Amino acid sequence: MKPVLLLSNGHGEDLSGAALGSQLRLRGVAVEALPLVGHGRAYRQAGIRVVGPTRDFSTGGLGYTSLAGRLTDLREGQFPYVLGMLGRLWRRRRHYRLVVAVGDLVPVLGAWLTGQEAATYLVAYSSHYEGRLRLPWPCGWLLKRPRMRAVWSRDQLTADDLSRQLGRPVAFLGNPFLDPLLEGAAATAPTDRPGEGGSGGAVAAERPVVAVLATSARERQPAGPGRGPELGRARPQGEGPAQGRRPRRGWRSPACGRRRSLVPQPVRRRRRAVPAGRPLGG
Repeated sequence: MKPVLLLSNGHGEDLSGAALGSQLRLRGVAVEALPLVGHGRAYRQAGIRVVGPTRDFSTGGLGYTSLAGRLTDLREGQFPYVLGMLGRLWRRRRHYRLVVAVGDLVPVLGAWLTGQEAATYLVAYSSHYEGRLRLPWPCGWLLKRPRMRAVWSRDQLTADDLSRQLGRPVAFLGNPFLDPLLEGAAATAPTDRPGEGGSGGAVAAERPVVAVLATSARERQPAGPGRGPELGRARPQGEGPAQGRRPRRGWRSPACGRRRSLVPQPVRRRRRAVPAGRPLGG
């Protein structure tokens, strides 16, 4: 059977793609990877075959964040390198049954150029930054194409936002980059429930590690309501704001029940009281 190709463009995207690829391999699916930036070390460490020779750049795929970074990418030849990688992908397009884009516009464009069925995990975009996500052109148009079989987001707010914008279902089923960390935090978190103490082995085994895959959210649901952090965890059926409520923004720290916002808030300074009888400014 033809393998699935993971197409990513950055070190963080490679980590998410490697987590997805590892879970696919556990399910008996053949997987290959094509990192558009860097050597794809995360894939190699996970034992996933990397297609063709690769090259690293000093900006690590983050050159777009500044003018100096863009100039560095141009000087080091990143633009023609990425074009060459996309050309390699097009030549090998019939070798894959599905192309999974992990990242932003660049892998989404590459997946569309293959003409094969594709899926996208938009790990690089979040509506938490602006409230309403503004996808760069032509990312929105590409995500609405019939060959794009599924679109996943990194959080629930983004999934709701893009579902309205694109007019198609966008799902949040988990975060493969954060799920392993939250699994360990949930396993060691204090709890007053019998049998869920500090050992945490059974609890950790029930937590979803990678829920972006369509089957993992169902196969690894916790037996009951979770006690750990809520960020990035797939909600079991019947839990949380599924009964007609809008999901709350922000996240809850396991150390305190107070809700925190993901957006930095302005610092409010308290006015110091002036003792009676003392002149102002004295």
